[in-house]
Amino acid sequence: MPWVTGVVPQSLSAQFRRLEIDDDGTRTKTRFTLSPAGNQDRTVDLVVVNQGHGDHDQLFDRDDAYWSTNVINPLINSGVHAHIIVLDACLTASMLSTFKPLLTADGTLIVTLYSSTEVLVRADALDPISKLTPRAATNPAAIKRILGPTILRAARIITGGLVDTRLGAVNQADSAVFTRMTKTVKDHPNMKGPLSSVVFIYKILDLIEDYDLRGSLRVTAKLATAVTDNKLVADDEKQLLTQAGVEKLNTGKKQFLRAIECVSCQAIAGGAANQQDHQAQQAIAQLKTLVRARLITLFTRAGVQKQDAHEDWETIPLYTTALHLRSVLGREKALLLGQADLLYPVHFSIYDNHSNKLTYDRLAEDPAVVEQMRSIDDAIVTDIPQIFNKVAMARVINDPQADFPRYLVNLWK
Repeated sequence: MPWVTGVVPQSLSAQFRRLEIDDDGTRTKTRFTLSPAGNQDRTVDLVVVNQGHGDHDQLFDRDDAYWSTNVINPLINSGVHAHIIVLDACLTASMLSTFKPLLTADGTLIVTLYSSTEVLVRADALDPISKLTPRAATNPAAIKRILGPTILRAARIITGGLVDTRLGAVNQADSAVFTRMTKTVKDHPNMKGPLSSVVFIYKILDLIEDYDLRGSLRVTAKLATAVTDNKLVADDEKQLLTQAGVEKLNTGKKQFLRAIECVSCQAIAGGAANQQDHQAQQAIAQLKTLVRARLITLFTRAGVQKQDAHEDWETIPLYTTALHLRSVLGREKALLLGQADLLYPVHFSIYDNHSNKLTYDRLAEDPAVVEQMRSIDDAIVTDIPQIFNKVAMARVINDPQADFPRYLVNLWK
């Protein structure tokens, strides 16, 4: 069921902490009608509305009339207003007018412009926010400092996921993916690093596993050629092979193959093979160490969160077993791909009640960018213009930002 969760001062904690929305409007209205306030300050720090689906002019299959009658007006009549409201579902900018009255005079409303499966406020973000209570007074500035990185992380996951979908599963890169990657890097040079860190570390891990299974020098040579010869590979990934000495093995392998072509040189070839096997084992062992260190650096910089206590990046295997570093790379590839300049508009926007401004990613106004998203999700191409039409009816001031992620970082330091 959908919930309205409040981070509230002590005076209100017993009545408004987490309230359920259900199909019975009368029952919901009773639930959101609090006892008389008296002299109590019922200003709420944060209200998160989540656990359901949003659509145009609807939130959790309930229209604006339902929300105004059974939730917003009862809370206002009970003396409740909120510093920050997050409508954590799809297309919630269409409900901006409905929830504006619940804000304080300087309140902030966070709403979404298009659909996504990623939530803005995860449970692990609410935990440190809830630790700011109990308290006698509200503390919206402290909450924004926690909330800002959380919702920006969600934005990077969403936009990185769109990149992965448009390119076509970068962890299984084939020639078609490489063709689309080439165009992407040409148009957006800053994407080379994030794409290389995901695509080619996958390739390196796959080929290391192949070498471990077969012990073949041919695989080692293939490893060097597949990565170092590709123009899409960033220097960080090339250096993994160079530092491990894999490129030297490639040269040695060619010499070794020439040696065994001559029958009279079999003794020489045997010696060369033993030497090459030893060199290959050393190089692969060194490469494994370097790849692990590179992945840990990538995960740390991107803010990857470990799922449980068993996820120790220093010790879990590179591959195989139920939990390994390659599986973490696959799980977090959207976040990693979202670390550079975002190619698609951030899916949420921020309304400031004091200035009556709705601030959003300027890319959402770029018809060419929105059209590119058609191949990812047809609905987005029509959803965004519809949302802006609805926002215009709310009589707010549009405030597009060219670098919305940087704007957000500076806004809530």
